[in-house]
Amino acid sequence: MVKNKYLLFVINTVHNSIKSFGMIFEKAIWFIFKYSKFKSILRNDYGITRINSLNPSSWKKNAKYFKAENDSGQKYFVKVVRWGNQIENEYAVLSEIDRLFDEYSGNFPRYVGHLNNEWISFIVVNWIDGCTLDEFLSDNEGLSDNIKNDLYSQLCTILNIIQFIEIVHRDIKPQNFMVEKNGDDLKVILIDFAFAIGCCGNSRNVKLYEVVNKYNPLRFVGEHYKPSVLHWDDAYAFLKISNQYNITNNPAFFSERVNKCYYSIEMDSLD
Repeated sequence: MVKNKYLLFVINTVHNSIKSFGMIFEKAIWFIFKYSKFKSILRNDYGITRINSLNPSSWKKNAKYFKAENDSGQKYFVKVVRWGNQIENEYAVLSEIDRLFDEYSGNFPRYVGHLNNEWISFIVVNWIDGCTLDEFLSDNEGLSDNIKNDLYSQLCTILNIIQFIEIVHRDIKPQNFMVEKNGDDLKVILIDFAFAIGCCGNSRNVKLYEVVNKYNPLRFVGEHYKPSVLHWDDAYAFLKISNQYNITNNPAFFSERVNKCYYSIEMDSLD
């Protein structure tokens, strides 16, 4: 028994070491062969002259993040991904929201530009100078009723908009909301539409793509904030977040919208 446990420990250690080395090697190859051309595209197409990697140690295998800036001091967030459909999804959602809801589009990242080809896939949006909703609520215990009401109102607006255009974000969680503070004013911003999909698979307004078709990657999307492993309902996630942080005593707006716009996959339909 002891030998078996020791063998399992050794196997796991070797596996994790190989995995870590593989990710380090992949990052090195990317910087050697693609980074220079990537910077050139940003400079020529968007006037971006300065770019810094955002915490490379936390990069996922399929995503890299950068903070960028032009000579005028305008700041941007740039995300590079492996699957181009993720970029197309983000572009489709953000451009549609900007077209239909200009007055409320401050609750979403401002689309600047994107590129998706066989060589690279990235999107550029405005830089959000703030923290995640999780960080904001953890660092500000005992919020006033006025601030909670403001947060709740903005969350209602966000849910109303994404359900109006008939999409399911699928990765609603406190870490995917940013809170930007300007004096006494707060702005709640929903980010990361890479996994967005149409309600029940279709959206009348936005053409979206399924980005992965294997069980393992999808099972973790929206983890802890969905009704079941392969069933996503943004209203359910909003309701759970509201209850988790006690944002409001009466989250009726969320509860009434559960099961109205959702997306699910039959487990046996996946490879």
